[in-house]
Amino acid sequence: MSFPKPIYEALPFLYFVVGIYTFVKFDSSVAHISAALFCTAGVVVYWWRRSERSYTTHYIRPQRKRSVSRKHSTTVHRSR
Repeated sequence: MSFPKPIYEALPFLYFVVGIYTFVKFDSSVAHISAALFCTAGVVVYWWRRSERSYTTHYIRPQRKRSVSRKHSTTVHRSR
């Protein structure tokens, strides 16, 4: 299942906001545990994405596309 990019990017913040809202709005221990889980999920997902993006931008260089010149290409045709 794939989300559109704006929704996908907003999900960690949405998790955190739902957790804060749940913590403020409801006054029960189950709601507070649920709120803590939502906030934790938001922070963890944000942290995972941030660390993965920094890893890929610093350690994995994008490959350059090399243009193939037809003058210098060497094609070997083998006869049977």
